[in-house]
Amino acid sequence: MSTKILTKRTEKQIYFDQYWDTRDLPSADLRSQQRAEIAYQILSQKKGKLLDVGCGQGSNSVFFKNAGFEVEALDVSPQAVQLTKSKGVKAFLFDIEQERIRGKYDAVLCLEVLQFVVNPTKVLLNLRQALNPKGEIILSLPNEFHLKRRWDVFWGKLDFIGAKAPHLRLFNYAEIEKLIEECGLKIITQREISIIPPRWKHWNWLSDLLLQISPELFSLAYIFNLRSRAV
Repeated sequence: MSTKILTKRTEKQIYFDQYWDTRDLPSADLRSQQRAEIAYQILSQKKGKLLDVGCGQGSNSVFFKNAGFEVEALDVSPQAVQLTKSKGVKAFLFDIEQERIRGKYDAVLCLEVLQFVVNPTKVLLNLRQALNPKGEIILSLPNEFHLKRRWDVFWGKLDFIGAKAPHLRLFNYAEIEKLIEECGLKIITQREISIIPPRWKHWNWLSDLLLQISPELFSLAYIFNLRSRAV
């Protein structure tokens, strides 16, 4: 590995350590729990070996470990890896953009990760080759064109783009479909996550209604169950 790559990895590790230091963790944890519950619902396999790529604070890893999976977790942030380990999960420092996954898994989680990478296609291909023959990838990506985002743009609030913004890629649904197809994957199941916060449980009926009316306008993120087209 070249010195140049090592330097980039160090900068990336520092960045994501700082990212987790500045997160609104109570709000982020509720969203993570919501995504994990949906991911579990759409997985056809309810046990086996599972890899959590971009594990962050480890909440998704713990959820699936408690559900009976044999879980391993990866993250580029040393802080995230240590915290995930402290929760009883096997976690490893790993740069998904620079290193190839060596093991094989029945399920691979990639929840809210690809928007942070330079080459999403390369990363998703890396995940695909890590699957067992009937393995599944649970992929979630933010919808960057929902109603609130459009409202922010209308009023000139553009803090989600530029040098200080964490997301390197902005995805719409057509781009997500193209990415999945280019990587030799197919969509088995799809769900949407509402822009209405999960703590507003008494508004679940409204979330469901709005998602039926227009997923593009009222979903915060899309979540997919993917398999290889070769299966």
